[in-house]
Amino acid sequence: IRSLAIQAGLKLVDCPIRHLGTEKAHELYLSIQTFLAENGVEMIFGRECSNLIIENDVCTGVITNDVMNPGLEIPVSGDTIVLATGRRGAEWLEQICSLHNIFHQPGTVDIGVRVEVRNEIMEHVNNVLYESKLVGYPKPFKNKVRTF
Repeated sequence: IRSLAIQAGLKLVDCPIRHLGTEKAHELYLSIQTFLAENGVEMIFGRECSNLIIENDVCTGVITNDVMNPGLEIPVSGDTIVLATGRRGAEWLEQICSLHNIFHQPGTVDIGVRVEVRNEIMEHVNNVLYESKLVGYPKPFKNKVRTF
């Protein structure tokens, strides 16, 4: 596959992947959650982060709102604070960083067009790789394109 990609002017990106399926995914998530809990990570559900607690230029916690009791603010402190908002929370995180004068730099977001092809076109690749990731710069344009 790699040599065919090179001949076509593409780069095959090594991307180890395992397809778990729904049941295996649930088992994996439970295993991760158990491991974290056994190693001292406290997980809190049913709350939404509304602000940061900043003391001496260090984030020492967050202010959360109980989703079942709107308006009930609950502070949560910790030695290490991880904010993992995903794309949906990116705008909120940008506002919070600005509010607290925290430097932030958003990552790049890929914008794409979905193109579907008949299986016969990609069958050779799909039979070998569960999910291929190919990168190229098709002529006459110089834009980077990739499969995903």
